Amino acid sequence: QQPQGISPEQMGGAFGPSSTTPLPHPVRQAGQPYQPDPTEAADTEAGTKFRQGLLGTQANLVTAKRNNQETLQTIDDIQEKMGGWSTGWTADIARKFGKFAGTDLGQKYIQLSKDIANQQIAQITAAGGSLATDAGKHLTALASGDETYPPSVIRNITRRNDAQLTAADMQATAAQNFYRKFGDNNMAAFQQNWNKNADSRLFEAANIVNTIKDPALQKKELDAIMPQDAAQRKIFLEKWRNLKKMTQTGEL
Repeated sequence: QQPQGISPEQMGGAFGPSSTTPLPHPVRQAGQPYQPDPTEAADTEAGTKFRQGLLGTQANLVTAKRNNQETLQTIDDIQEKMGGWSTGWTADIARKFGKFAGTDLGQKYIQLSKDIANQQIAQITAAGGSLATDAGKHLTALASGDETYPPSVIRNITRRNDAQLTAADMQATAAQNFYRKFGDNNMAAFQQNWNKNADSRLFEAANIVNTIKDPALQKKELDAIMPQDAAQRKIFLEKWRNLKKMTQTGEL
């Protein structure tokens, strides 16, 4: 129950995606002496490390983005030759796969499937997980090339990876713009503002708009990931406007 005298709109304004997190420290001016807050040195160090990490990642994004686009093109070529394979390994798929498995495209596809499986295995082991489960054994078979992912699975994984790259690029630019105005000592506020708006679907949608030029296909792909409920879609678009503003200005 809402407290008396406070409307849902006011509550949304206080805690919604467009609400601004207060700066934890004053904005410091270069050359001006000041008495630091008790946690300011630690916050500055953490903020600097966070921002420099983003900038370091951003420097390598061009190559990674190109690799993802080449992967998606390979998957499109494979589906053109094999049809819309989106489920399990059927006899028909096995026959079609056998015809081109020895070609350069077929070998590239098998390697793509193995690479993605190895990435997932690395994530599981890094988190302390086990490969002794049925899912782990399946991943091991995929990593060895004994099995392959359907093209649709590789496309979805690649698109999610590409969305993460777009997010990293925008966040690095936004953090640098924030730093110029408010300093690394206040970077925790930036992180909270960014995290309350960041949604992997938003970055995936941005990539769809930037790479798919056919209006009908673009709409189909966007409708598949955007909320269909009008209220949720409004929030979805509000968050995207906020992220674009932060990228351009550093501020929410």
